[in-house]
Amino acid sequence: MLRAASGPGEQARLPCRAQAAPEPTFHWIRSGQELSVNQTSKYKAIQRQLDPLTYESILLIERIASSDYGEYECRARNDLGSGSGIGRLDVKSAPDPPTTLTVLNVTHDSVTLGWEPGFDGGHRASYRIRYREASSERYRYEDGPPNGRQLTVTGLRSNTLYLFSAMAANVLGESRYLPDLTRAQTRDPPPTDTASSVLGSKPPLESSSFLGPSSPVGPSGLVLLGIGVAAGICLVLLNILLIGFCLYRRGLPGASPGAHRARRGRHKHSNTGPYAAGGSGGNGCFLPIAKWSVSGCPCPA
Repeated sequence: MLRAASGPGEQARLPCRAQAAPEPTFHWIRSGQELSVNQTSKYKAIQRQLDPLTYESILLIERIASSDYGEYECRARNDLGSGSGIGRLDVKSAPDPPTTLTVLNVTHDSVTLGWEPGFDGGHRASYRIRYREASSERYRYEDGPPNGRQLTVTGLRSNTLYLFSAMAANVLGESRYLPDLTRAQTRDPPPTDTASSVLGSKPPLESSSFLGPSSPVGPSGLVLLGIGVAAGICLVLLNILLIGFCLYRRGLPGASPGAHRARRGRHKHSNTGPYAAGGSGGNGCFLPIAKWSVSGCPCPA
């Protein structure tokens, strides 16, 4: 049933909606008699289309008197059929409680609620949510905005069952609370990263590649890098010195391959030690570093 409220001497507005295609015509009936809408100054009607299938007619009643309170019938009709509904005009009063209260969303510390408003009593209504833990009788309260239909209750304990109810209020009074039948249990708290929260430590690097663009090099890394570079340079210089020494010995007079083979033959009969060379001048090539070989050096192993 549609309801409206108005004070004595004021204008009343009774809405009536119908879904139809094609567009219907509306008729208003009072005590079995069709009202002379838009023919006198007492009754007027405004008709509009809300969406492709929904139409609304609003009956305006001027200069409300005590005889105007009561029920009114609204009839909608088109070429395919007809329908009707009953509306009631009352004096202004305290509002009715919301018709429904539902849970829309739940987190670890909040619950979002929505409700369908009841009759507002002819004045703008505001709404209040009452809630408590299921294991406690201590209520808490949260106020919603005027004419609002949704509210988020925050600051709740995680993993806890709560009971909710709602009421409405206007300038003339308050409604009763709905029963504590709407329930919601908050979720577990989200996990925390203890490794990154202790002493402000940073999370592990995404890449561990050496000297990668996302891995900054610390002081210890620079020291290791310097040692590696120095070791590499020393090895290169040592090889250059060995090759140069062999080339130098190879270029001395009498260092032809035939002379070298002759000296090797005489060396087999010599007892002067492993570093002695046959022939005058001592033109043999001696490398005191055993087990090292240098490419291009014709010296004996």
